[in-house]
Amino acid sequence: YLPDFIYNLLYFVAEVSPPADIALARHARDMFIRVRFRKLVTLSSIEFADKFGANLVRVEEDLGDLEGEYKRAEGLYLEGDYGNAATTLEQILEGFPAIEAEITRLKNEVLTWIYLTEWLVVASTSLLCGITLWALMIRRRAYREV
Repeated sequence: YLPDFIYNLLYFVAEVSPPADIALARHARDMFIRVRFRKLVTLSSIEFADKFGANLVRVEEDLGDLEGEYKRAEGLYLEGDYGNAATTLEQILEGFPAIEAEITRLKNEVLTWIYLTEWLVVASTSLLCGITLWALMIRRRAYREV
């Protein structure tokens, strides 16, 4: 209830009457907090995938569309239309799983090539060491002086 306490203090200082439906206003504020948190998590996932060179243009466009809806929800909230603001925020939250699934797919696609390259390096190094060890231990007749 800390955000409610802070908002009520702000209402008091600004000499503005509090909302008529306090529960609905609280729900809208809670939705704003959830959307901001979800956006931070998504942005950190985008940053991680971007470090590996994933093509995130479509994901960023989708996130930009959600950001436009978020601005619209802020406007509705400031106008006092808490119900529509909460509904818009719920729709925004429903859009995040598709974006996160796309980020995960792109990240896995990029990491597959990284894992494949690492596997090939380890396998070729092991093969080279194995052949060298075999040549020195099994075919030691050729290297008797060594």
